[in-house]
Amino acid sequence: METALILSGWSPGPLPTVVQALEARGLACEEVPLPMPPCGCYWLLNPFVLVLGGLVVGVVLACQALDDPLYCVAVVVAALAAARLAVAGLVLFSIARGVANANALAARRRVVLVVGFSWGGGVAHWLLAEQKKEIPALLLAPTSVAMAAACLVRHPPRIPHPPSVAVVTALYDDFCPPRTAGLYEAFGCRSVDRLQDDHVLSRADSLSRILGTVAALLDDDGA
Repeated sequence: METALILSGWSPGPLPTVVQALEARGLACEEVPLPMPPCGCYWLLNPFVLVLGGLVVGVVLACQALDDPLYCVAVVVAALAAARLAVAGLVLFSIARGVANANALAARRRVVLVVGFSWGGGVAHWLLAEQKKEIPALLLAPTSVAMAAACLVRHPPRIPHPPSVAVVTALYDDFCPPRTAGLYEAFGCRSVDRLQDDHVLSRADSLSRILGTVAALLDDDGA
């Protein structure tokens, strides 16, 4: 059965409306389990969480053992630098696990569309960057630029088949910097919409625009 992979964020945003429209067209919708910081039991298995915890304990013990305040400052600065690297590893690990979960589902399904929102949109970006074949995709307010910054990467990876990817961003989005839309335009994506909305993309006109984009993606793909 033809399937759409759904990658959500901390909130579902416009995804329930999108899923309803996809199911009305006869597609099965599979939600990809995504370990995302800072919540979820799966996320707690992230080894970089242990590193961060160890750094906190190490700084406390070191400052208690050292009498010289300068040594304590040096320990704290070094720990902060190490903590920043651990945060980058934590986010990269979460992205990698999400992509692996999506690939595992895709291996058992005939995937005709990928839809990602917020954090899920960022993971969908990394998923598409690995694909050798073209898969239509819709990225809704993807936090890919912020995720790349958290990973200490200048830009998210390039998508090999941008003409099959449609992107919807919001003008009043606290989670996606303004250059997000420009990045996808530079990639050569099929369409990049800037809507008068916030990150959740819940306005009626935004949902209508999103559903129109979904229909265009599926019609062009023959789904």
